[in-house]
Amino acid sequence: MGAEPYIGLGTSLTGLFTVGVIGLQVLVSIAAIVYFRRRRDPRIWTTLVAPMVGGVGIAVGVGFIIANYSTLTGTNSLVANSLPAVLGIALAAGVLWGVRSQPAAGETESYESEEIATR
Repeated sequence: MGAEPYIGLGTSLTGLFTVGVIGLQVLVSIAAIVYFRRRRDPRIWTTLVAPMVGGVGIAVGVGFIIANYSTLTGTNSLVANSLPAVLGIALAAGVLWGVRSQPAAGETESYESEEIATR
């Protein structure tokens, strides 16, 4: 064997963090589109087209990174190369948690009344 475990772990985690940060950039471009569409901003190029083109480009890049993840990490280990799945699981868990924690229709959560009552 003779492999240094910290070197393998370091390269695998560096690759994982790279996928995570670039994947987050895709989510930010989606968030920018949603934000400006909800505010009915009339600037189509800067609020819809440019973030959409950028988001699609970055998403394609993330796809290439995941497809070539073994080259990025420098290992053929199945465990190390399946680490990007952890990011997908975390994203799915976050979305589920966000959907489940939404108040039901007609319910509102107001913290202002509690804050005023404690003054």
